[in-house]
Amino acid sequence: MLMRLQSAHLLVAAFMVFSVAAPVFAYDELDGNHLLQACNNALAEHQPADADGHALLGYCAGLIHGVGGAHMGAQRAAASDRREPALFCLPESMTILDGARVVVKFLNDNPARLAEDATDLVKDAFAGAFPCNSNLNQ
Repeated sequence: MLMRLQSAHLLVAAFMVFSVAAPVFAYDELDGNHLLQACNNALAEHQPADADGHALLGYCAGLIHGVGGAHMGAQRAAASDRREPALFCLPESMTILDGARVVVKFLNDNPARLAEDATDLVKDAFAGAFPCNSNLNQ
C-alpha cells in the first residue's frame, strides 16, 4: 500500500513538473512586439477571459515585477559601492499597472526598438520614466 501511494505521488509530481515546464512563449517572442501586445492586453483586460489572456497578463506583470525587483535588489546589495549609479528609482507607490502604462508608452514612442529584448526594453522604459535624483538612491 505504501509503495502504491509513493508511486502515485511520484506520478503526480512528474506530471506537474513536465506540464509546467512547457514554455508558454517561444524564445523569439520575448521581444518588444510581444511585450507591447501583452501589456496592452493587461491594461485592457484586468480579468482575462481565457488562458491566452492570463498568459499575456502574467508575461507583462512578470517582466515588470521581475525587472523592477531585480534592479532594486541589486541596488540594495551594492549600497556600499556608490561608484555605479542606479539605472532607475521606482516610486514606492508604483503598481504593476502603472509599470505597464510606462512600458506601453515607451514602446509606442520607440517603435524602431520593438525587435529588441523585452527585459532591456523594460529597463530602458523605467530608466526614462523614473530617473534617480543625483543625491537620492544612488
